[in-house]
Amino acid sequence: MKALLQIILICFTGSAIAQTLSLPPRATNALTGDEFVQKISALDFTQCEQAAVNEIFAGNIPEFQRHFCPVNVTNVFDGKTNTATFFAAPDYLAVGSDENYFLTPIAPATAQRIADKLNCILPTRKMVNEIYAA
Repeated sequence: MKALLQIILICFTGSAIAQTLSLPPRATNALTGDEFVQKISALDFTQCEQAAVNEIFAGNIPEFQRHFCPVNVTNVFDGKTNTATFFAAPDYLAVGSDENYFLTPIAPATAQRIADKLNCILPTRKMVNEIYAA
């Protein structure tokens, strides 16, 4: 059985574009989340994933997902305090508009392909815990 993911993209402060996704603007005639679900309802999983990738790379994601949120982390190791900041998408990756979107389940390899194309990474378990705590 394939593991399904809903991905959170992560970018680090070292990148000049770390706080905003580099995607085309969402077209005014782009599918809403409900329309996307109707479009993919008769497709198999692989076709659904490809449809989601196509929509995401065309810029059909909610505006709020284009702007990442800072997550500050601190730990103490060997008596020294270490701090770091990474930026995380505010929700799982979705297709559609701010008002009507669909959280898109995808396989790990597809999630990695999207993250690579967007110059992001997928979070580790520890990062997910930090995101949740923030």
